[in-house]
Amino acid sequence: MAAAYDEIGAKWTVWVRPGDDQAARLLERRGHYLDAQPMAMARQLDGVQRPPADALPNWTADDEPAELARINDRSYSFGTDSFSRSFQTLPPGAAHLYVARDEGGNPVGCLTVVDHAGNSEVQLVAVVPEARGQGITLKLLGHALADASERGNETSTLIATPLGYPVYERAGYRPLERVAMWERAPV
Repeated sequence: MAAAYDEIGAKWTVWVRPGDDQAARLLERRGHYLDAQPMAMARQLDGVQRPPADALPNWTADDEPAELARINDRSYSFGTDSFSRSFQTLPPGAAHLYVARDEGGNPVGCLTVVDHAGNSEVQLVAVVPEARGQGITLKLLGHALADASERGNETSTLIATPLGYPVYERAGYRPLERVAMWERAPV
């Protein structure tokens, strides 16, 4: 796997549960470094309220993977097109792809929801820098959670960065435990 990622010049990350010192030592010996320790969070979906229609007037729950990839590439400071290169297609029904657009129709925020065994996992959350601070994530997440509840799911989980943590807390998520992200840069 390392050779394949090195060939395309991509960084990659292994997620490790807290206290797994054996995995951490192995990753460190293999060239990984501890990059971050985001928080795993969860919430129940009972009582989820969909945002009012005028709170986020231009959004969809069935966008294309390539659109989410472009938003993530613009939103994160990796300086690459790594999301666009790796996230082009998904099998039908694999995920629910949410995108918010501004008044001009330009994509400004996104998230993905993957359902499994009664849980909706939220992933690939991003808002482009010029649209931050407008509550886009919270509103788009509100629609995604309402949809998840309507599909019969009972819980939702996610991994929160320090930037996202307060947003998810306002959305009703509670912390579970920190997860260690061991990153490896191309050699």
